[in-house]
Parts: sequence; structure tokens; C-alpha cells
Amino acid sequence: MNGSRNLTVAIRVTNPQVRQHLERVLDQVRGAGGWGSRFSGYVTDCVHLEKESETYDWFSNTIDERPENCAILLSDDLVEPFSADGTFTYLPKNYLKDILGNVQGNYVTLALMNEPRRVTDIDRVAAANCDAAELSRVLELCARKLAYLAPPSASGNHHRPLIEVRPIRSKTELCEYFKLRHDVYSVMGYLAPEVEDCASKLEINWNDRQAIHLGAFLKQPGNRETLVGTARLAITELDTEHPYQATLGNFENWTLQLAADDPVNLSALSEPLQLELPIFHSVPGLVSAEMYTNVVCGELSRVIVNADYRGAGISGHLVRQALEVAERVGVQRLFLECLPQHAALYERFGFQRLERPAAPVIGVKRTMVPMERVIVGGAAGTNARGGHTS
Repeated sequence: MNGSRNLTVAIRVTNPQVRQHLERVLDQVRGAGGWGSRFSGYVTDCVHLEKESETYDWFSNTIDERPENCAILLSDDLVEPFSADGTFTYLPKNYLKDILGNVQGNYVTLALMNEPRRVTDIDRVAAANCDAAELSRVLELCARKLAYLAPPSASGNHHRPLIEVRPIRSKTELCEYFKLRHDVYSVMGYLAPEVEDCASKLEINWNDRQAIHLGAFLKQPGNRETLVGTARLAITELDTEHPYQATLGNFENWTLQLAADDPVNLSALSEPLQLELPIFHSVPGLVSAEMYTNVVCGELSRVIVNADYRGAGISGHLVRQALEVAERVGVQRLFLECLPQHAALYERFGFQRLERPAAPVIGVKRTMVPMERVIVGGAAGTNARGGHTS
């Protein structure tokens, strides 16, 4: 983040006991160095909101399309219980869904819950009776996400760094790749607690076993390179004689070796997706029997850029290279799921929004826009299920 920006902690607490406790805890947080020690680079303020409508109006008037402002919405009234088909969970309340769907800006949500758990589209959760140390920790995580998402300043990238995007070439590079994914997804709040806290600090899941992994490398003097971006091209099963099987085999072996000493990652690798690609699970009815047997499909995901290099066009380089690799592999239908504010980037590369509602992405627990690009000429050989891909 470059320069000072306005950060408001917007507090809406409906339970009198929780409100009283929170006021005491916030006083302790402020007294231990004040807001400034936790929100470096921000001009901070605090506002108390009472009604749902007041909260919506405040975000619409203060945050919507105002890049100089950002906010943390701290509330015990962000989620509500939901039960369907015998499954009990929590979901954002309708007024929050309206904010998330209509307010374009830089803000995060922090839900106070009696029994904290991950909730779809909620950035962070904390216990309603949390102490000052826990609240301070979670607020700092919120501030890190705001800093990562802050629009890069024009002066921060006055020249374009020399970047090469290519497939990962070694287990060492793949380790750095998984580490960057973990770093950024931890900041974004996309990881389950056990993954965020895993000993290896690597973000690995089953799709990494059947994927081509791309890295964006900053070229430096002395033939040195630094990984500054990632992209994953997951692919449905290919014919055993497919020319890319050896490449996929290398990636799978390296992934298994890197996960070997971390029980969390080993568990993730032992849980295959029934329908191979994540989007086939998060968007019901997308995959048909005909498509599943006769078409090579892929999913582009984990398009991630190091915070220090955002705004330098690296995401576009990663997407362009992923498309070239997908065509060489023989992918015919390439899918992705992205946040609404990122859809324009992918539309520039020919992706189109599917005529299906946005849905929570498995694992990440964020509602995202499903998109697809049909790759002309992306048919090579046959897939493992016996259907011709040409």
C-alpha cells in the first residue's frame, strides 16, 4: 500500500452484553499502542451503526467506488443459521448480501460469533467474548487484506519489471510457488484454519496432482529469478499416451514429495474430487455426460501476484501464458471462477460469464462468477475416458 488512506472500523453490535464486552476490549486494544500500531499507513476512525439500513447506506455513501476509503465491518449480526437437507450451516444475512453485491470498494467483514467457524463470504470470524489479544490479531489480519487489495498507486509502478511466465521447472520452484499461494490466500482469508496454520506454510490440494503449474518470474542481474506470481491449469484426465503426461507426472511427484512431511497437506491430497474440476462441484449441472466423456476440460485458478508487484500487469501475463499452454495440451473448454471485480480482466482474454448464478467456490468459501472460454483448435488426441477430443 502506498500513502495514507482512510480506514474506518464500522461497528454494529446488537447484543447488549456483547456490546459492553466489546467496548472494554476495544479500549484495551487502543490502550496497547492505539490503532496506529495495528493499522500502519492508515488514518483511522471508528463509527457505530445501529440499523441494517443505516449500515447499508453508510457503506454505499462512504466506501462504494471511493478508493481513498476502506473499512472493517465488525458485527455480531452478519450471519444467521441456515438448514437444508439435514445440513446446518451459517450464511450472510440479507442486508450483508446486499452490501457485498452492490458496494464496490475495499472493505472486509469480521463476524463476532458465539461459536466461531468459517462462513461463506465472511472474511474473518472471532469469538463474541474474545480478549484483546485475539481481537487485535484478527483486526491486523483484516488490515493486511485491505493493504493487499488497495489499488496500487501510479507512482509505485512507474516502470514495468522484466517478467517471464513459464511452467515451474523444479521441486524447489514448486515449493516457492505453493508458499506464495499460502501467503496470499492467508491474507485473503481463503484458507481453512488448519491450512492457514499448517507447519509447512504451503497451500496444496488435490487438484495440484493433475495440473500444470505456471510461475511469473522477475528477471534480475546475474541470471537470478524471483517468483512473483502463480497460476494453476487443472486438467481433466488425459489419454495415457498424451505428450503432456510426463509433465503432469513430474508435477504430481514433486507435489507429493513436498506434502510428505505435513499431515494437513497429505490429507488434502488424499481427497480426490469426484468430478475432477472444482467448478463442476460449485456450479451444479455444468458438466454433462456427453461433455465429460468427449471433451478435455481445464480450470484456471490460483492466479496470484505478490503484493509488491500488483499493478504491473503480471496477472495478464499469467492468463495469456495459461491460454497458450491450454491450447497446446488440447483443452477445449477452459473454465474459471473469479471475484466479480476481476471478471473484466478475464473478459479481455475471451472468457465469457456463464449464464448461471455466482456460487461459493469449494475450499475457498467465496461466492464467485463462473466463466468459460472455448479454445478453438484445442483438441489433441483422446482423453482417458475413451472419447475423441477432435
